Formats: sequence, C-alpha cells, structure tokens
Amino acid sequence: RFYPLPEIVFLPQQIIQTRHTCPDEEQGEIMHYECPLYRTPQRAGILLSTGLSTNFVTTVSLPTKRTSSHWVTRGVAMLCQMDD
Repeated sequence: RFYPLPEIVFLPQQIIQTRHTCPDEEQGEIMHYECPLYRTPQRAGILLSTGLSTNFVTTVSLPTKRTSSHWVTRGVAMLCQMDD
C-alpha cells in the first residue's frame, strides 16, 4: 500500500512558463502526474480560503507512462510522514 521514495530537496527558483520537451515526450511516451504532497496520511484538514487543506503542501511533477487519470483514480499521493 505504501512505497518509499527517495528524499526530495526543494530548491526555490523562478518558474518559467515555457515548456521544453524532450524527444521521448514528443513521441507521447512520457507524461507527468502532478502528485499532491501532504504532511500526514490524513488528507482532510481545515480548508483555507484558497480551497486547499492545511495538510496540503504542494504538488510534485512525477514522470509516468500512464495518464494522470490512472493515478487520480487510485488516489496516489505523497506523504511527508507516516502515522505509526
């Protein structure tokens, strides 16, 4: 049910709106899933005025060979910590 991922270090940088594609993406083989990252397994929290939960941190773009709907249907999310 849970799979460990390597640690991720977030480095702040300016977001540039132009999208660069690699040769694999041009052929449609690699897609990206905008995976939500939560602090704890409990996804519910106090809703902010933005409509996001206080437990929500950010989204992480993960390369995949499946469509985003495949992962959304399965409720895939990343967690900062597990409840033991």
